[in-house]
Amino acid sequence: MGVWARGADVVAEVLKWLRGAAYEIDNAPSTPLDSNGQNDDRARAARERARVPAEHAKIEASLTRLAVDAAKSPEKYPQGVFEAARDEPVAERDQLSERISALVQVEEMPEAGDYLPLVVGVLDEWETLAVAERNLILRKLIGRIVLHQPRRPGPVTVKITPVWEVARHPEQRLHAAMA
Repeated sequence: MGVWARGADVVAEVLKWLRGAAYEIDNAPSTPLDSNGQNDDRARAARERARVPAEHAKIEASLTRLAVDAAKSPEKYPQGVFEAARDEPVAERDQLSERISALVQVEEMPEAGDYLPLVVGVLDEWETLAVAERNLILRKLIGRIVLHQPRRPGPVTVKITPVWEVARHPEQRLHAAMA
């Protein structure tokens, strides 16, 4: 069953959420300028992603050498020896491929800090922005808005989830797409 809410009420909740986000930004502790991202998941993923493909390439090269050697000198490999020698590097290569994919996802995952320039000052300029500009900014900040009405008749609650939280919980995206 659907939930109905006035647009003005939802906009009021969005503005309340923006004020809360702006307040958190204004009151966040300052970060040192010389921070090099040592504690940043994305920076760690980028460093590891620079290292892992080299390991992957070494394994690929060893598999190629093994296959060429087996093709040139099949008598060196008794029954099952080639397969046994091949299986371990193939499994390691597959694990590294999965690791590279996971690292790419971590690097591309949005974080709240990516959106600070949009949040800072948007409330001050809210009334001067055209509706299309407001919507564009909100689309970049808000991943999902859920309206919930536990009892009918009763008040509708509005839950706003920013894009950086939606990206961190893919099972919620799947659930929202199915609903």
